[in-house]
Amino acid sequence: MTSLPENSIVVGVDIGTANNCGWAIVNLQAERLDSGVIKVGRRESLDVRLYDLYYSFMPVFFGQIESRCADPYRLLAVGIETPWVGKNIQTALRLGKAWGVVAGFFIGAQSIIPHTIYPTTAKKALTGSGKATKYAMVQTAAAMGMPHKVNEKGEIVGDDNEADAIGVAIATLDAWREDYLYGLG
Repeated sequence: MTSLPENSIVVGVDIGTANNCGWAIVNLQAERLDSGVIKVGRRESLDVRLYDLYYSFMPVFFGQIESRCADPYRLLAVGIETPWVGKNIQTALRLGKAWGVVAGFFIGAQSIIPHTIYPTTAKKALTGSGKATKYAMVQTAAAMGMPHKVNEKGEIVGDDNEADAIGVAIATLDAWREDYLYGLG
C-alpha cells in the first residue's frame, strides 16, 4: 500500500435548499481545515436555488481548497449527507435534486463519485454518538475551530449545517480509509 500525500483532503456537504448548505474540508488526521455555509435564497424558485447552489460551490471549493491546502492538493473523497425528510414528499424531492446538483458538481469538476453518508453516521463520526443532538454537534465542531458565538446563557451557538458537514467529512474519511484498506478506493 502506498502512502498518501500529506496534502490530501476530504470534503463533506450537508445538503440544504431552504436556508443553508453546509460544507467542510478535513485533512487525513480528521482536523477541520475550513468549513462554512452556502446561503440558499429561500424566496427564489427551486430552479434558481439549484442553479445558485451549483455555481456557489465553484468559488467556495476551488478558492478555499487552494488557499488552505498545500499546492497541489489531492481531493481523496467527497461525502454528501443523505437527507432526512420524514413524511414530506415535496421536501424529499427538493433535497434529492440538491443532492444530485452537488454530486454532479464533484463528478464533473473532480471526477469523484461522492459517498452517501447517513445522518447517524455523521453524528457518530463527530461526537461518538449516532444519536447526538444538534447542540452536541455544534459544541464538538466549535471545539474543532468552527466559528461560533456564546449566548447570554453561556451556550455555544453555531450553524448546525456547518457542524453536520464537518461530521460528514470525518465520516467520509472513515469510509474512504475502509475502502482503501480493502483495496476498493
